[in-house]
Amino acid sequence: MKTNNLFLNRWIYLLSIVFLCTSNSLFAQTSGTVTAGNWYRIAYNSGNRANASFTLRDFISGGGHSTLEFRAGISYNYQAGISFTVLNHNYYSTPTFTKVRILEKDTYDPQYLEVYVARSGSVNFSIYDNLQSSGWTAVSWQLGSIPSGYAVREYDVNKLFVVGDYDDRFTINRGGNVGIGVTNPSEKLQVAGKVYSTSGGFKFPDGTIQSTAAGGGIWIPAEQYGAVGNGTTDDYQAIQNAINSNKLISLSPNKIYLIKNMLIIGAGQTLYIPAGTVLRFDATSSSFAAIEMRNEGTLIGRGKLQSSRYGYTNPPNDWNMDNAKAGISISGGVIRIDLGWIMGFEFGITMTGNNQIYGCNVHVGSFYNNVICVYIDPTDMGFVNQNYIQMDHMAANWAGNSVYQQSYGIYMDSHSPHEPNNNYFRGHIEGYHTGIMLSGAFNRLEGLRLEGCDVKIKIIGSTTRSNNLFGEYGDASDWSGKIQNYTGNSLSYALQLYGIHGLTQVNDITANNIYANYFGPSDSTLKRDIQTVSGALNKVLSLRGTSFKFKSTGKESENSGKKTYGFIAQELKEVLPELVVKNPVDSLYAINYDGVIPVLVEAFKEQHNIIEDQQTEIDKLRSDINNMTDLMEKANIINNIYTKTDEDKAILYQNTPNPFNERTEIKCYLPKIGNKAYILILDMNGRYIKRIDIESTGENSVVINGGTLTPGMYIYTLIVDNKEVGTKRMVLTE
Repeated sequence: MKTNNLFLNRWIYLLSIVFLCTSNSLFAQTSGTVTAGNWYRIAYNSGNRANASFTLRDFISGGGHSTLEFRAGISYNYQAGISFTVLNHNYYSTPTFTKVRILEKDTYDPQYLEVYVARSGSVNFSIYDNLQSSGWTAVSWQLGSIPSGYAVREYDVNKLFVVGDYDDRFTINRGGNVGIGVTNPSEKLQVAGKVYSTSGGFKFPDGTIQSTAAGGGIWIPAEQYGAVGNGTTDDYQAIQNAINSNKLISLSPNKIYLIKNMLIIGAGQTLYIPAGTVLRFDATSSSFAAIEMRNEGTLIGRGKLQSSRYGYTNPPNDWNMDNAKAGISISGGVIRIDLGWIMGFEFGITMTGNNQIYGCNVHVGSFYNNVICVYIDPTDMGFVNQNYIQMDHMAANWAGNSVYQQSYGIYMDSHSPHEPNNNYFRGHIEGYHTGIMLSGAFNRLEGLRLEGCDVKIKIIGSTTRSNNLFGEYGDASDWSGKIQNYTGNSLSYALQLYGIHGLTQVNDITANNIYANYFGPSDSTLKRDIQTVSGALNKVLSLRGTSFKFKSTGKESENSGKKTYGFIAQELKEVLPELVVKNPVDSLYAINYDGVIPVLVEAFKEQHNIIEDQQTEIDKLRSDINNMTDLMEKANIINNIYTKTDEDKAILYQNTPNPFNERTEIKCYLPKIGNKAYILILDMNGRYIKRIDIESTGENSVVINGGTLTPGMYIYTLIVDNKEVGTKRMVLTE
């Protein structure tokens, strides 16, 4: 009985195997040999419906051992209805099967299923659960191809799990990242589309649960307050209302928001301008700035703050520095700005007025075509101290335009004692007439590149001192003629410049190099209380010009040991104290030599006036003497000095030309009776210059070469028999 039961069981088992092998639920394994880098067709459908599971294996030594299981379904070539699911994919070292594709055309055309292989060798596949009556029909590893007119749906199968098709695809990759509508998720959860929580909200790493749109790290679009962002509608009021809500307000990507009034961002308020978004300010409005930042306000994002003038000719025809517009006006402290672009304003950022501006962190990716990028000008009641300002890039393309002469990368003005102090600047400045106008104290300019600027640094303010610049340049010649110092103090007192790694001190450049093409601002509109220097001659007469040599220091300077000329500061301080300053750091005196020049000019003029007065007096005395001589001759009281007839007198003529700069000719006439005659030349102080003897009687001529004298005024006199015949003046010009 047991034997019969065993025999019966074996037959039932064999019949079951035969049934399974001949039924439509299972195909036997289809084996083949493949070559790496090719597509192979493993199934097709006649144009009906097909939905089945596939298991692919390789038998390739040296790695691989791949097993790929997936399910593929298609119905009458209906694209939206295609489904594909990776059920399992395991391998050792390197996968053999990496991609699968479904080829489809029109409704009743055949459909094809192909697999891409990355390794060569023996493989097989099986088809399970072929549910439709026609279903998938196996093809024995035939080289794949795309028939004419067919569309391709391709799937990356090197995943842990994939389900769905294209936009609705759900993917788990081998790194454990999950993607919804994403082919290759790079985050633990990445979603293409909206995420919606019907209840409970979202839990953040700090343990807070956010279930509403207010706060909690959620950005609120300005559209919720009525903003449009079409570039023509005035969105000012909507955006300002959004900011005033004290929520985290964001403009939407890739939109243009037009504002015709100034936005105000204050304490606890934030505006986010994302990349690709433009906040455009109508520069014809009465507002001074597009945005005013007040205490503790925040403006962030990689988007653009742009003037409506941007995009016109550069510079725009309606640019008006007398009615300047600013991108951002900072009027408070502890402000954060981290913005992508500021474009097309007279002032990119202003830090001015009776405001206490401190502790601000300002970072702008690019200032582009702003006349002045950063304008700092505290008034008598304000200050700009201890701020960090980084400009990744400043650029303008105004070469040859009228506005170029007014352009500055950084403009720092001061109203002593309220001056910009202890600020930190970093970045790149290119294409501006003046890179930096510097004033104030203890400011640090680090890593700045100053390229294409006519003037790299202009230093102003008599109290500007102890600033540092760590620049990038090859050698000292990069700065030749590019620094202007208008402080009245030495360059080293106002600014210390260092090269790469701080090894090269540009302050060691000679004055001739550093001040090549030096010009100082002297326009009358820049001055007040203008007075002519008085008592200049007495001051100059009190000065002592000296020659000297500088002592050697720990670091040999270029001028050590060389004879030079100048004043002693302590002596000059007694006569002209305004031209001498004392460095509070090292207690050494420095001289403003340029300031001595106007005093010398006025002293020369005073001396010239004295000489003119003396000459007038001499001429008057000579006239009186001549008149008296005439009277005496008429009275026959005096003998003829020259023992000659009236028709034979000695005569001295005026030199010609006069004035002269190369040569001049002096003519005279000597009577026949006379023993000794000569012309004597003196300077205006009566000092002897030279004597020229006259050897013959009658008409005589003497030539004076300008090169034998220094430019100035001279007196020449004709002496005959030790008696003065006449005196004239001549002028030698430069």
